[in-house]
Amino acid sequence: MIYINRFNLCFVRIPKNASSSVMDYIYSEICDETDRVSRAFEWDDSQYRKVYHVNMPPLPHSHVDAKFAIENGIAPASARFYGIVRQPFERQLSLYLYRQLGGRYENPPSIEEFRSKLVDGVLQDKPQQMQPQHTFLEYSDPIDAHWWVLDNIVEHLREFSNTYGGNIKNFKHLNRSPGQKNELVDLFYTSHLKQEVRRAYEKDFELYERTCNLHGIRPRAY
Repeated sequence: MIYINRFNLCFVRIPKNASSSVMDYIYSEICDETDRVSRAFEWDDSQYRKVYHVNMPPLPHSHVDAKFAIENGIAPASARFYGIVRQPFERQLSLYLYRQLGGRYENPPSIEEFRSKLVDGVLQDKPQQMQPQHTFLEYSDPIDAHWWVLDNIVEHLREFSNTYGGNIKNFKHLNRSPGQKNELVDLFYTSHLKQEVRRAYEKDFELYERTCNLHGIRPRAY
């Protein structure tokens, strides 16, 4: 999470939605020493801790939501909050392959293992990884929430940089999981599993499709 005091804006890191890449870009291109920037925890929180700036309150993990930021004084409710939404089928598949790349699972990646880790449509992992995407920019009162689509992230950042500064040529893709997820969805998910995921993340599907339409992007339906 990054809160930029000068602009009263807060970027909320939603897991497996290019959050490390965008946070790194905003930090290196736009932030200065007065901004509040969260610690960047990697997949093994107990071993790797990198502090961008020292003026950030400690976080329970790197993917805290807007509600946490407001209630803990990290960002005011008046801030403009940014988040990235991703096609939910692709997001869970990306998480599974990322965990495999990091050696979290004992068995090699397989369709069967992926399916076995889905419980009622939700890939079992840390709570913040299982948290529905739409909830990351929700609060008890209305807030100024702005959603980007992962499929269009470079264009979103170009518009963002035109307003707040930064050179989009310096954007780097970090922590990518292997494979083209959009080409693997129909291979890893059965029709029944797709239905379960749609039930579990109904509002995320609605948010993804609504945000795609808002930005003139064709949503992938599967």
